[in-house]
Amino acid sequence: MGNTYKKDFEVRYYEIDKFQKATLLTLLNFLEEAAICHSEAAGFGVSRLLEMGRGWVLNRWLLEIDDYPRLGDTVTVETWPSFIEKFYSIREFSVWDRSGRDIVKARSLWIFLDINKRRPVRIPSDFPEAYGFNDKKALERDFSDFEHVEKFDFSAGF
Repeated sequence: MGNTYKKDFEVRYYEIDKFQKATLLTLLNFLEEAAICHSEAAGFGVSRLLEMGRGWVLNRWLLEIDDYPRLGDTVTVETWPSFIEKFYSIREFSVWDRSGRDIVKARSLWIFLDINKRRPVRIPSDFPEAYGFNDKKALERDFSDFEHVEKFDFSAGF
């Protein structure tokens, strides 16, 4: 297994907005699909993890989007784990278009979970070798917490 995983995606009609560009949700789906396919290729796909009573839970995203692909465009998503510790892992993403132009950089934080107890558990020691590890970061920024807001300018009840 190499240090990264690559997957191509074509932007389809139901994945675009009124400007014929991929939506943010479409881009996030491409990234998540690439991560899941990487797990499959590493031998720890959804079925295997379910047999183990384990699963990955996506905790947070950090994205920089320079451009959105258009209807019919094909993009390549490259992903790799850059950090693994105890019960969580950081996964990096780079997306480029057919011309090789970088259009999206992203990081995600995933927690390894016992799905029956719904509690984080230690990542097995054989995972880093199976997935391939690369300490290169797609983004230099780290995750940050939301600022606590004391006073609201507007609120609406539901």
